[in-house]
Amino acid sequence: GRLCVGTKIVVAAADLVAKSPANPLEQAPGTLLRLHGNSTRRARWDARLGFSASMPCFPTALRSVRADGGNVA
Repeated sequence: GRLCVGTKIVVAAADLVAKSPANPLEQAPGTLLRLHGNSTRRARWDARLGFSASMPCFPTALRSVRADGGNVA
């Protein structure tokens, strides 16, 4: 599936990519958040936005894991 504006997603195991050490709470030039397709799912329409202390498991069939999809969470 594809994402569009307004789609809520649940993300696990995202990487902060920076050219030099950076504070994750500050936006430095050249800092990116890398999402992995195997660790990202659509959230329910009524899901609350923001950080969740209880990270849900992503039950998934092995056939849906993509070789080029990055980390599996």
